[in-house]
Amino acid sequence: MANLLRFEFRKLLCGKIVYIIAAIAVAFVILNGLVFVLLDHVINEIDPEASGIISSYSAYSFTKAALTNNFTIIIGVFIAIYACEDFGHGTSKNVIGKGYSRLKVYFSKYIVSLIAVIVMAILCFLTALGFGLILFNNDFGSVTDNIPVIVIGQILCLIVFHSMLFTLAYMIGKSGAAIAINIVAPLGITLVLTILDLIINREGFSLSNYWIDGIFSSFTGASSSLNLPTSTTDESLFVSNFILIFVYLAASEALGIFFAQRKQY
Repeated sequence: MANLLRFEFRKLLCGKIVYIIAAIAVAFVILNGLVFVLLDHVINEIDPEASGIISSYSAYSFTKAALTNNFTIIIGVFIAIYACEDFGHGTSKNVIGKGYSRLKVYFSKYIVSLIAVIVMAILCFLTALGFGLILFNNDFGSVTDNIPVIVIGQILCLIVFHSMLFTLAYMIGKSGAAIAINIVAPLGITLVLTILDLIINREGFSLSNYWIDGIFSSFTGASSSLNLPTSTTDESLFVSNFILIFVYLAASEALGIFFAQRKQY
């Protein structure tokens, strides 16, 4: 297993895709901040007496919302490319022919891609922190949120997203189809749940809150559709959120192992 991990790390770091995806993820954080600046300018032009976007948000809320829909879509593309690249080249078949089990091949790619995703998330956090301190008010001293719980929640949600997207990509095995599914599936599920919420129209209840995207939004404090940050987080959902996170993770891991053991190369 150690040899496989070294092989995957070397292959990842020698390639270009991880650096391109990381740069795109960081660029989206910066772009999101610049959009706030533009909106603030437009609002001030329309009504000089109105409070602008900049005065409405803070460095903390901007940093907390660094990992939103844009990030999950970007890592979905990375995971699809990385998980499927060996199938087209026949590399996985050759590795298994050397005596490595299917599960070891699966988990070596899984672990390396997960580490890459977490590193990208850290880069986005640091970029958002620096950009937020420049653009918005520094309110970190007055934050009342349970920051360690929020950080842990975001990390766990990323692990679940990675597990689901990696399982889908590995099961499909073709980069093009896997990229499409990794982009469309999460957005499609969220859209369907939103429509069901409108049909049910029950006050205080939303199916979207129980899907991983809704759970992630509760930790980022951002609207899943608009990516607008808020200063507070609803901590009443923390217990149910963490329970659902581990349920989704266990289900995704089980499916991944199931498909990996039966994968034909």
